[in-house]
Amino acid sequence: MTTSPTAPTEPAHPAGPPRIPEGVRVPDIEAPRLDPVADYLLGGSDNSQIDRDFAADLVAAFPRLPQLAITAASWFRDAAQEMLDQGIRRFLILGNGGLPITAGPSTLSTLHEAGAQLVVVEHDLITWCQHYVAEKGAVAGRAHILCLPAGQHHDLAQHHDVADLLRGSKPVGILATALLRPRDHDLATILSLLDVAAPGSVLAITQLITDAELSGLADRFADERIPLSIIDRTALDRQLSPLRRLTIDMSAFGVIPCRIAAQGIEDVVVTALLTRQADPTLPNGRSS
Repeated sequence: MTTSPTAPTEPAHPAGPPRIPEGVRVPDIEAPRLDPVADYLLGGSDNSQIDRDFAADLVAAFPRLPQLAITAASWFRDAAQEMLDQGIRRFLILGNGGLPITAGPSTLSTLHEAGAQLVVVEHDLITWCQHYVAEKGAVAGRAHILCLPAGQHHDLAQHHDVADLLRGSKPVGILATALLRPRDHDLATILSLLDVAAPGSVLAITQLITDAELSGLADRFADERIPLSIIDRTALDRQLSPLRRLTIDMSAFGVIPCRIAAQGIEDVVVTALLTRQADPTLPNGRSS
């Protein structure tokens, strides 16, 4: 008697992410968290009632917050595409600038399709897990997804996955474009990553600026024990002054992006593409 051949099976995806990394605290889901608040501001659904209530109160007090969140998400997409266009294929992503991560094609999927080597660093354990859920575990074979507490980011360049990426011979695109960034992800620490990155590496940042319109915003987050990265204009200008600011040819995108169309938005949030190298071999040799 003959037997029917066994039908081929699909390769099994991992059942879930690896076990919780040592030193990572399980988030308190009874309190608002930065990532789902940002997700809510972008119209996402990966948030709880507690997050929604907190975010709704924020929007009532600071009506332009959703516009700022859209600006940051747009900038994440534009900056990543510009880096790809300039031939960069190694990326360090600090926090998720492109929430909601489960909503259709994402900037991360665009980077995967381009064959990019990625190291993504999240501070929130639930967001870290969502990467695996959204991509059915496939991301594990194409990128390193790290979960490191915000307080450990001052040692980020010493982590072996990050060090291997930064100290390679090819330029790295560093994306620190999340609007709501923990205070421990301070701007000086992020800028210092360019010091150890390969020549020609480029950094995209988003930074909230303290001004009259956002007065009290940081206090609201501090009251919930989620301190926010927000600095004054003088401190920002001082830290950026040693860097070279690159420009993007926005005509290549075919539309005016939200970050450019939003009048006066630069008073409360700054987006910039930066490098430490004053070198004509950098992306198109362009500077502003």
